[in-house]
Amino acid sequence: MIQLTVLYGQPKDSAAFDRYYREVHAPLTKKLPGLKGYSSNKPTAVNPQEPSPYYLIDTLYFESIVVLTQKKREGKLERVDLQRKGKDHAEDTANLYGRI
Repeated sequence: MIQLTVLYGQPKDSAAFDRYYREVHAPLTKKLPGLKGYSSNKPTAVNPQEPSPYYLIDTLYFESIVVLTQKKREGKLERVDLQRKGKDHAEDTANLYGRI
């Protein structure tokens, strides 16, 4: 099993980030080929008087690095239809797949 960890810094607008994440980003992430598991956590700082350096930490699990990299090489990562799903989805999908 391979673990891919994504660290998100503090957003300028947490409500807008949460809405976009919940409505667009998370559903796309869950469609990644070969994804075996997924978790998302909002960390707290060790010092309660300081903000955490990260707003959100996602952990994605894949069977192996071979499965993860092979899916990308074979072009099996889903591409978004711009007419159907809109520009935000396309940009998000590109960002997601560009990190793998």
